[in-house]
Amino acid sequence: MLRTLAITASLNTDEGLWMYRGSQFIKRLRQGDFTRTFLKHHAEVPNMWLSGSSMWLNCWLHKLFNGFFGAALPSDISTCLDIQKFAIPL
Repeated sequence: MLRTLAITASLNTDEGLWMYRGSQFIKRLRQGDFTRTFLKHHAEVPNMWLSGSSMWLNCWLHKLFNGFFGAALPSDISTCLDIQKFAIPL
């Protein structure tokens, strides 16, 4: 509940990195570029699956319902997954 009330605050200091890595992981899976899915040397694959799938779902929903969430995201899913910072409208 507290996280929901302060959703603009990061949960972890490296949360932005995980969102970026997750989106790049899913993007490279979609492209069939399996060798470039390796982004870090420790066991982060479950985290990349979860965060990347969530980012992909966010981009996909935005493509279907453009402007519904008030976010200015590209309609192309690959371009959307390249975004470094995902804005959270309040």
